[in-house]
Amino acid sequence: MATITLRKALQTKKTLVGDIAKLKSTIEKFNSQETPNKHIKLAEIHTVYIAKIDELIALKTAITKANVEIYGAIVAADETKGLIAMYEGLNTSDSTLKRGLEGQYSTIPLTVYFDYSMVEDKVADLKGKLQGLLDKIDYFNSNTTITIG
Repeated sequence: MATITLRKALQTKKTLVGDIAKLKSTIEKFNSQETPNKHIKLAEIHTVYIAKIDELIALKTAITKANVEIYGAIVAADETKGLIAMYEGLNTSDSTLKRGLEGQYSTIPLTVYFDYSMVEDKVADLKGKLQGLLDKIDYFNSNTTITIG
C-alpha cells in the first residue's frame, strides 16, 4: 500500500493512461501478422497491459473517493470554463446580414445584446471566480493524501 498526495495521484493517472494507450496500440498493431515479429512478446505486453489497467482502476477509485469533499468546486470549475467559452465565442459587433429571396437581396441590420464591453466584464469576473476555484482545488490536491492498494 502506498500513500501519496492527490496531486501525485493525478499525475500518475495521466502517465498510466498514456502507458495503457501505448501498450494497447502495440497489441493491436502486432496481434495479426503474416510473419510474427520475434522481438515483440505479445503475451508479456498483454500481461503488463492488464496490470496497468488494474492499477488505473485502483488509482481512479482512490481519487474518486478523495474528491467527494471537493467535488462541488470541481463541477463549478468545469461549468465556469464552459461559460467563459460561450461568452468568448459570441459575436459582439453590430452588423448586417444579406438575405436573398427569389433573386432579390435585402440587408437586415443585426444588433447584439451582449456587446464587447459586457462580454469582457463577464469573462473577467468568471476568470476571477475560476481562479479561486482552481486555487481551492489545487490546495486540496496538494494537501490531501490517499492510500492506494
